Amino acid sequence: MTERCQSVSFVAPHDSDLGEVFENVHNRIHGPARASIHPGSAILQQAERIISDRYPATSAGVSPEDLLQWFSVLGLEGYDGIRGWWHTYRRPAPKPEIANGGGVSLFMTTSTDFDSRTEEEWSSVQVIGQSSSSDSGGGYQDGLLSLCDFALGVFACQPTRLFLHGLYICGSRVELWVFDRSGLYCSDVLDVHKSPDLTRFLSHVLSYRLMTDEQLGRSDLIKSDEDGNYIMISNAVVGPDFPSKFYIQPEPIALHGDQVSAGTTCYLARMPQMDRWNYVVKFKWRRASDRPEEEMLKAADEKKISGVAPGDLQKPDGTASRLFQDARIIHQDISATNIVIVDSESEGRPVGFLIDLDVALHIDVGPRTPGEVTGTRPFMAIGILKGRHRTYRHDLDSFLYVLVWMLITNGEHSPPDTSLLRGWSRGTREDSAMQKMRYMTKDSFPTILAEFPLQFHHLSSLAETLRAILYPVMDDGTIWTGTDSMAVDEIYDGMISAFEEAIAQELTEI
Repeated sequence: MTERCQSVSFVAPHDSDLGEVFENVHNRIHGPARASIHPGSAILQQAERIISDRYPATSAGVSPEDLLQWFSVLGLEGYDGIRGWWHTYRRPAPKPEIANGGGVSLFMTTSTDFDSRTEEEWSSVQVIGQSSSSDSGGGYQDGLLSLCDFALGVFACQPTRLFLHGLYICGSRVELWVFDRSGLYCSDVLDVHKSPDLTRFLSHVLSYRLMTDEQLGRSDLIKSDEDGNYIMISNAVVGPDFPSKFYIQPEPIALHGDQVSAGTTCYLARMPQMDRWNYVVKFKWRRASDRPEEEMLKAADEKKISGVAPGDLQKPDGTASRLFQDARIIHQDISATNIVIVDSESEGRPVGFLIDLDVALHIDVGPRTPGEVTGTRPFMAIGILKGRHRTYRHDLDSFLYVLVWMLITNGEHSPPDTSLLRGWSRGTREDSAMQKMRYMTKDSFPTILAEFPLQFHHLSSLAETLRAILYPVMDDGTIWTGTDSMAVDEIYDGMISAFEEAIAQELTEI
C-alpha cells in the first residue's frame, strides 16, 4: 500500500490558538467509556464483514507507521452506500526543533475533493482525525488539542451540528472521540498491534463512510427548497398569526465562537412571499437546569419591553435598563455574542437587541442554584468574578467590557496576541478579576485605550466616560466595584446619555 498524503500548511477556519482551545475544553474531557453505543451499530457490523472478507491479512496486526496507509485504501474505494471520502494532510512542524513534524490530519467529507485551506469547504467535513507519533507527555496533549481545534473549526462552519466524530492516533493507540457543545468524550481505545483492535479500527474508518447525516451528527432543522434555506416552527411557539415556515439567510448574523458553549447562532429570517428580513431565528443548546427563555420573554412582553429577541429592535443599553427596572430581570450574560446589531430597513428604527434570556435572573424568583456563576468570562463583572451576589450593576460592567472588546478585536474572534484583554479569560476567575481591577483605574485605563485601532480612537472618550461612571475612586484611592442601590437611575441614565452623545457626534461627522 502507498500512503497518499498531501503536505500542506493550513489552519482551521477561525482565529484561536491552542492555549485558547485548552481553556475552553480542559474541564470538559471525558472517558474512555467502552460501554458506549456506536450510533450506527448495524453499519459498523456491515463494515466489519467487509473488512474481514476483503482484507483477511489484518489478522496479523499492523505497525503504527503503516496505519495511515489504510485511509488511502478505505477512504477512496467504492462500496455500496458510500456517502463520504477520507482525505489526509501531512502538516509541517509548528517549530523547526520538532523532529516528527506537525503530524497527519484526517478529514472525511461529503465530496471527493477537499482543500483544507479553504474555509468554505469545511462545511462538508463529517469526521475529523489527527495522528501523532508521540503518545506521551506534551506530544499527546498537543495532538489532542489539534483535534479539538479542528472540531472548533467544523462547529464554526456548521453551527447547527449536533455532534462530531473524531479519531486520535498516537503511535499504536487509537482513540475514538465524540465532540458536542458540552465537551468531548472518548468512547473507546484500541491498540492496532492487536489483531481484533485493528479490525475494529478499520471497521470504524469504513463505517463513517456508510453513516447517514443523522448518525454523523448533522442537524436536519434547516431544510432547503427552490427559494432557499428554511426552518419549520410550531404554531404553538410563534402563535396562530404567524406562518410555521420561515426562510433564513445562508450566513448567521451572530455566532458563538467556542465549541464548548451554548452554541448560540442567529440568522435573519423572513416570512414566505415577503422580501424584508425582519425576524431573527436563534439556535442554542440549553442546559436542563435553565429556565425556558419563553418565561423571560413573556415577562418582558407584559411590560412592553422591546429590544429583546423576539421583538422590535432597541438600543441594548436601554433594553437592559427596562428589563431591570420594569420587569425585574437581570440578563446575567451581556457579551459580544448576545448583542446583535443589524442594518435597519426603516429610518429611525433602533438596530440592536439582546438575546439569550434563558440564563437571565428574575429577581423575584432568585437563582437556579445558590452561588451559581453565570456569564461569558471576558465580559464578567469584577464582582461576579469575585463571587459576589448578582446585582443590576454587573450587567452594566459587561456593557463596558463588550464595547472595549469589540473595538480592540475589530471584527476578529479574539484580541491580538499581545492584547491585555487576553488576561480577561485566562487563569482562575480571581486572576481575571485582578486583571480588570488593575486596568479599570483612571491611571491604567489609557493602556487599554491605546489598543484601540486608529479608526476608533475617537471613541476613547466614550469608554473613559463609562469607566468613570462605573468605577469611581474611593477615599483610599481604590476603585469602587460594589453596588449602590440608591443610584440605579443615575448610573443607567449616565451610561445611556454617554452612548447617545457619542452617536450624535458620529452622525454630525458623516
